[in-house]
Amino acid sequence: MLARDIIIIDELPERIEGRIINKAINYALIAIPYTQHKMDLNLIPNRIQNMVKGKIAELLFHHYLSHLKTLVDFSSCQTPFFLPSKRDFLMGEYEWDIKNNFVRTPQKLKLEELIELPALVPNRPSSMYFTDQWEKRLEMKHPTSKSCRFVFTFMERPPQNDFIDIYVHPKLKAFYQNIKTKYPYTKKETPPFTESWFWNEISKVDFPTYHLNQKLRLYITGWAGTNEFPLFFNTDKRNFDQKIYTRIKNKTIKVHRLPAFKHLL
Repeated sequence: MLARDIIIIDELPERIEGRIINKAINYALIAIPYTQHKMDLNLIPNRIQNMVKGKIAELLFHHYLSHLKTLVDFSSCQTPFFLPSKRDFLMGEYEWDIKNNFVRTPQKLKLEELIELPALVPNRPSSMYFTDQWEKRLEMKHPTSKSCRFVFTFMERPPQNDFIDIYVHPKLKAFYQNIKTKYPYTKKETPPFTESWFWNEISKVDFPTYHLNQKLRLYITGWAGTNEFPLFFNTDKRNFDQKIYTRIKNKTIKVHRLPAFKHLL
């Protein structure tokens, strides 16, 4: 793909930005009980922050493609709040996952810089209890899918902090501790509580607030499917030109070696 093939989503009205951010915060709040069994409750603020950031990228993508309802199907991938997702969207005969990374930069990225960035798919070693995203590309979530594809997106963030700061009230930790005690994590396909009960109870605790350090901007770049997967190679913990830092093993390829997602629309 070439630099001119990059799709840029920015200059959103303030009301749209606010709606996306609040929707991302709500998603993180109700999803936390289904991830906290693996983590220290003291890390809840960080976990909420990271979940919100990832969801914002997904919702920006969704917002841009929402007018293409005959081409892109988001609704079939939605699952109840207590179950894992079934990919991010369907398009054509394929199921798609959005792979977003945050790029550290003091100013707006040049498009020529973007196509030199790495497209990354987590590829940590598998075990009896864990399969990372690279291996999961082989697991079809929808019976009509030919295969899984990835689309790679990027968002900017200041070098020394995040593009958004989420402020979590200390009482929220006690709220989640109570849920963890009353509703221990299980892999059942029935909800331990209703959404209405959850929102009623959490309303008794102060909701998180946020401060946006820069305007939201999403870049949609290339995509990869079965023909491109053999071109990916492994990279371990790495600093990519002071822009992207990884702490885990990934399958990697430079963005410019991929076909442009823009040409599928």
